Amino acid sequence: MIVLNISTTCKIFFLLFLLSSCSVRQFIKKAENQKISVNPPVLKRQGQEVNFELVVLLPRQAITKDVVYTLFPEFHYANNRIYIFDETLTFKGEDENPAVAPQDKLTLSMPYREGMEKGELKVYGVATDRNGRFRKSSKKATVSTGIINTQSLAMLGESYEEGSIPKWGLEVPHDQNQLFGMYHGGWQELKNAIMRYSGVSFEEKSAFLKILEGKGDYYYKEKRLKALPQYDKIAREVFGRVSTFRVGVGQRGMSDQEISVMANHILTNNASPQTLPEAELAFAAMEEPRLQERSRLFEGLVKAYPSVFAWNNYGVTLLNLAERTASTSDKNRYLGLARHAFNEANSIFPNPYASYNYALILMIFGDYSGAYEEFYKSMYLTENADLRKKHEAKLGAVSIHTGDYRLGIIHLDKSFADEITLFNKGLAYLLAEDYLNSLVNFEEAALMNMENGYPFYGLALIAARNGEVDKLGEYLGKATEKSEKLRLRAVEDLEFKVYRESEAFKMALK
Repeated sequence: MIVLNISTTCKIFFLLFLLSSCSVRQFIKKAENQKISVNPPVLKRQGQEVNFELVVLLPRQAITKDVVYTLFPEFHYANNRIYIFDETLTFKGEDENPAVAPQDKLTLSMPYREGMEKGELKVYGVATDRNGRFRKSSKKATVSTGIINTQSLAMLGESYEEGSIPKWGLEVPHDQNQLFGMYHGGWQELKNAIMRYSGVSFEEKSAFLKILEGKGDYYYKEKRLKALPQYDKIAREVFGRVSTFRVGVGQRGMSDQEISVMANHILTNNASPQTLPEAELAFAAMEEPRLQERSRLFEGLVKAYPSVFAWNNYGVTLLNLAERTASTSDKNRYLGLARHAFNEANSIFPNPYASYNYALILMIFGDYSGAYEEFYKSMYLTENADLRKKHEAKLGAVSIHTGDYRLGIIHLDKSFADEITLFNKGLAYLLAEDYLNSLVNFEEAALMNMENGYPFYGLALIAARNGEVDKLGEYLGKATEKSEKLRLRAVEDLEFKVYRESEAFKMALK
């Protein structure tokens, strides 16, 4: 019979626990000399992600076979928000060679969130004995500060001159040729004229009607109609009978002053929107410069004469109201109403105006992948060269925000060579590290408008990356002189981090 000395057994277990505890405590103390680095040294946003590598080097002989050490990375940003990575890095003492300093690395990725530009990457470690009975944590150490977010410079609005408010959205004009079908009644007058025409068979008429009732604007439909064998005959003998053909709405029967007086009565609730015919009410809404009053006239237009024109342009007005309000709740309310308006316009028939504007809303909410898809589908609802170029410009800008810089360049090459497109192209080349082509496009954008600070800011970025301190000071000085917004950005822009103490940088911000 074996008699167990309980007191001796307890002492043995206590001694083992004490030894494990001492090993863990000693390791945590030694781990204060660990070296943690990040590659790249300053985190960088690409598209909607931030990808980097964490490299850890522990002091030699710090870890013993009784210790397991796990590192936990976190990213701390706006208002105490924390992004916690799923991945951790673990060192097991029993697997390590005591003659070699333990070293390992971990590849990490996190989604970019607003406010991360000023955030901090922190790492803390947890040491345990190999049986998990004792646990000790280290202090959180900051291993990297901030995120480079140069792609956020990509221009998404219609204008960005200093002191102006960007105008958003693509309006259907009310007085241009070849906008037939965009107004109240749509294609009905032309459809009726074709149905009354006896010069072609019923099957040939059906082919025409199928195209008219389908997706696309006039340009899109015209190309498909021209491919039909009876197009020339019907165009010659039928189209001329339609009074609004190639105009889209009847001629105004009232003077501008009469329309203005009646529009004022509508705004003061002394008359209903139906008091004015469609052409006059459309004119009044488009000519009204005040956004609140303009939105009320368009609201009346969609009730009295619902159409692609009315719903789309009502949505554009709401979109611009959203961009001009400081209240988040009001902004979201306007955007919700605008989204509804564009959906209504597209429900009449899918068209490049409402689809383009719907993509803008997706872009405003940060859904750049969804916006790219919507812009791409929208572009193929028209054959109009100018409209397609507008779409290419947005596809290029959105591609920069998704991190596909080469694709952005391809789209921007197909757009207008205006100062916004040239700036965005210069930015795309910069982010693709093609500095020669970036330089060419920034310089061309600057020549188009010497009062625009953004191209000069782009040139300063190239100079910073090339280590050209004097040029950096020259270009950054021109940029910040023309734009207070850029001056405030430059103060915190991590692209200029290594130059912040240089005289050239300081002089540029004075």
